[in-house]
Order: sequence, then structure tokens, then C-alpha cells
Amino acid sequence: MNLNLQPKLEMNLQLPQVLLKESNNQYERLKGKLTLEQFKVFDDRAEFKTVIALSDFVANTIFSYPDVCTKLVEQGALDSDTFSLDPKDAVNSYIEDKLSEFELKKRLRILRRTRAMVIAWRDLTGKASIDEVLVSLSNLAEAIVLRTIDVVRAQLKNAYGDAVDEEGKPLPLLTLGMGKLGGQELNFSSDIDLIFAYPFEGQTVGSVRQLTHREFFSRIVQRTANML
Repeated sequence: MNLNLQPKLEMNLQLPQVLLKESNNQYERLKGKLTLEQFKVFDDRAEFKTVIALSDFVANTIFSYPDVCTKLVEQGALDSDTFSLDPKDAVNSYIEDKLSEFELKKRLRILRRTRAMVIAWRDLTGKASIDEVLVSLSNLAEAIVLRTIDVVRAQLKNAYGDAVDEEGKPLPLLTLGMGKLGGQELNFSSDIDLIFAYPFEGQTVGSVRQLTHREFFSRIVQRTANML
């Protein structure tokens, strides 16, 4: 059974004085940072002032990444109960193979924060069920982890070749999500616990510089952890 215990914020609530002050401060701060067109996208929403009063994270994310956040709103992300459930294609297209370490970390940060902003907004306004929030956060984390592994592996292949089976097919790096991630119950403050495994030992092929499978996959895991 899906339970949604939060009231929808169809209009601004009567905020207590401390939150009203916070709302006004954030409102003016965002108004000074965003373009007129960007600001109107948010200001046209009746719940805008309430959301930025309740969440520094939402306000700061919009302030830091106005272009991306505005585009997400224009795409209907805040009003869709399915937009955040399957982020795989968006993650894969945004996290490209040939990125520098600096750019990759930057894009991962933007992707995580802006997509989480959408989920948080729907959560705070009661538009999303508890199931939607938890599954959306879990699917976002899963998509980001798996895509980062793929990108890191592609980069290491250029230097050390790849780990393959007897038919020349790449060996999988099995990635097991434990705890809340494995149960699709990730929340905004959750850590993610992962276990990695590979099928069998051997050496990489396709490059003069070789690594054992253990070394190859260990480097993938270490670099992925650093990126995330």
C-alpha cells in the first residue's frame, strides 16, 4: 500500500516568522542570481517560497546550478510522478566517456544535486509518495554508480587492456547494492554499501602493460570510490 502522509502545498502556507524570514532571504538571493526568465519559471509556482523556506538544499542547488535546475522544471520534472524513477538514460548521456577527472567529478556533483533537488521538492510538497521518493533516490544512486564504473573502466582499458573471458568478452564487475540501496529504500542522508566481485583470475589483454584481474578491478573500484 502506498501511503502519502504529507499534505500537498498547493499554495504558500502561513509560515512561522523564522521560516518567513528565511523564505524572503532565499527569494531575494535567488532573484539576484537567476535571469528574469529563469526566476519566473520558479516564481510562477505557488509553492516556491514555502519550499525554499523549508530546504536550504533546494535553494542552494538552484542558486548553484540555475541552468540545469530551470531546464528540469521546464521539462515537467516537478509535476511528474515518473520523471525521477528511471534516470538511467539521462545519467548515461551526461556522464560521457572522455572526460577529465575534474570534469567528471563536476558533472557527477551537478547530476546528483540537481536530480535530488527535484526529488526533494516533490517530497516537501507532498506530490510524491514515500515509495516514489525512496525508489527515485535508489535508482539515481544505482545509475550514477554503474555509469561511473563504466567510464572508469573505459579509461583504464586504454592503459592496461581489459579483463576478458576465453571468448574475448569483457568480464563483468558484479556490483551488489547492500542495505537500503539494495532494498530500494535509500533516503537523502543514506550512505551506500556496495560489494564488488569478478568471475575469475587472469591477466588483462590488449595492451603492452598488463594487470592481473584483481589489480584491474581493484583500480576500477578505488577510482570509482574516489569519483563518487
